[in-house]
Amino acid sequence: MPSLRQKLRRKQVLGFLAQLFFQGVVVLAPIGVTVWVVVSLFNWVDNFLPNLLNAIFPIQFAEVNGQIPKVTGLGFVVAITLVLIVGWLSSLFFVE
Repeated sequence: MPSLRQKLRRKQVLGFLAQLFFQGVVVLAPIGVTVWVVVSLFNWVDNFLPNLLNAIFPIQFAEVNGQIPKVTGLGFVVAITLVLIVGWLSSLFFVE
């Protein structure tokens, strides 16, 4: 049977491990959310933009077989540009 001192030590160790776990979650959660938002934005732009370009420029943008081509890298450029614009706008309001 463990002594009182061993029980207290075990409780301290478990409390310390729980504290480290929650600190890790607090650090990783914003990073994970940011990655998810940027990847979702990238995929949305990659799927939405070709249809928009085809609606605006139907003759120039349509292929011979009638399919709408994807513009490689355009979703990445638009997603990064939007993140940069949000960063710039936030620096206007939150940074002295």
